[in-house]
Amino acid sequence: MILRKLNIPDENAYLNNIQEANNDLINHLLAYNFVLPAETPVEIHPYIDTFELRDYDKYIIGTFPPISYLNDNQILIDNGIHQLSLPNGRLIPAPLIPFYHGNRNSMWDILLDNIQAEQIFNNPDRLDARQNLIDFLHNNSMNYSDIIYSTRRKKYSSEDKVLQNIVIYATLFKQILNNNSAKRLLFNTSSIFGVSGLSVHVNNNVNPRGRININGVGSFDLFLRGLQDLGAKVELALLTEVNQAIFDWIEVNAVNAVILKKLFKTKIIIKTRISISANNTIIENTKLIQKEYFVITPFSPAAINRGSLKANPIVNNYLVHNPGETSAALLKLIYKAFVRFNYVDQEYLINLNH
Repeated sequence: MILRKLNIPDENAYLNNIQEANNDLINHLLAYNFVLPAETPVEIHPYIDTFELRDYDKYIIGTFPPISYLNDNQILIDNGIHQLSLPNGRLIPAPLIPFYHGNRNSMWDILLDNIQAEQIFNNPDRLDARQNLIDFLHNNSMNYSDIIYSTRRKKYSSEDKVLQNIVIYATLFKQILNNNSAKRLLFNTSSIFGVSGLSVHVNNNVNPRGRININGVGSFDLFLRGLQDLGAKVELALLTEVNQAIFDWIEVNAVNAVILKKLFKTKIIIKTRISISANNTIIENTKLIQKEYFVITPFSPAAINRGSLKANPIVNNYLVHNPGETSAALLKLIYKAFVRFNYVDQEYLINLNH
């Protein structure tokens, strides 16, 4: 399944040639002195194999990195090419660290304390700095992965909204659903944080069950849509207190589109239940899987300084009741609560829901 398709006459042919198309990009860069092609290329995620997923209890899940990662492509480095540029000649600098969110003012500035962040990002050895981030994840029993395996940008931009021809990273679903320790998932972008809420297609002629609308390309929306495309039944529930018995599970489908949009907006934490039949070819399960997860959906670190963020009821309520504080301070509290996740942390996250 390819999401947000752009100029794909034959989906199977496209999927079968992703690696070849990505190789064509590298060959183009070699031939044209590291100048990106005028027509945006097919890309494969550069970091997915850098961090091996383990059976930890928590996951942070993003979307796809900026194209600046190509500065660290080993084939290009081996050929003495070190500076990526756009077709118009503008240079694109390498990320400070060759890893997920490898620049400052990113997730790591929120997740790490100030001293850790300064030490890691000021480390002149970029590979050692990457290992420090990997060690931090392991020391905190935390997985990180992006939801997208391959994409093609509509234009050269780091914004998620330009991502087209999205191929979901199916291995992530397999690992999460087969990990009996997994309890909570944090998505760094999601429509249910925003005021518009969760959107489901209701065109019964196209999607009889009702598929998640992924026009906004939030990582949680893509996660839900990917599960649906795998044949999973997905249900969501609101939380009003810690250890609450949940009875009001709402299936993500066309019938419930209106209630889903009404209830699942301006939320930081919800719960999801995923059911998938035995012998799924991707998940490779021998029996029915039905699992529940806490889902935490804060705003993206990239949005911290956007004026529009303050209009969100969650952020606005925090700023009103905490004069002098910032949205960055709120995001730090949310991430800390996600990592610890004791009774007080869960209560705090639930109380943020608006």
